[in-house]
Amino acid sequence: MKKKIVNDLFFRRLFAFVFDNFLILIISSFICLPFLDYDSINNLDKNANELFIDYYEENIDIDVYMNSSISILYRLAEKQGLLSFIEIFLCILYFVIYQFYNDGQTFGKKIFGIRVVSNNSNELTIDNYIFRSFIVNSILFNMISFAFLIFMVDELWFSSVIIVKLINYIILLICGFMIMSNNDCRGLHDFIGNTKVIQYRK
Repeated sequence: MKKKIVNDLFFRRLFAFVFDNFLILIISSFICLPFLDYDSINNLDKNANELFIDYYEENIDIDVYMNSSISILYRLAEKQGLLSFIEIFLCILYFVIYQFYNDGQTFGKKIFGIRVVSNNSNELTIDNYIFRSFIVNSILFNMISFAFLIFMVDELWFSSVIIVKLINYIILLICGFMIMSNNDCRGLHDFIGNTKVIQYRK
């Protein structure tokens, strides 16, 4: 019975997580719609596909393919820099500020019947939401990646972002594993933020 409750809470958290991140993606894309250079983005995508075909057909070697691919990816990231910035801003606004003033709930958490509460009797502060959200919602890692885009050249940017993304994915996996394996369903971000997520309706 205990395992069933843990599994139910895990999937509620997972579905709320997916819903909220999809919502942020939709809103940020809509905001950026008038400002992005979609012709350039589409041309870069086309160049990337053509480059892959050339490599697949052995018209170019791996060194040429990698160097050209990194250059294209870097220019794509630059073209979509505004989108990255808006996503970071919305994540802070939504997962930190909105959730703090909405009694530990996002739209996703409300839909799936869960909320963030304190792990002890202390009242949650904005800092608790910052600590947990910067980890589980990848805000910190996205900010680092955005800073790399601004201050680094393409090759250094690519290798640095790959490392940051890898660390981010590993931490998210650790969070998920901890939620599934702990009786109180607390992930790494919950321990860091001194929070837990509870189910408030069946």
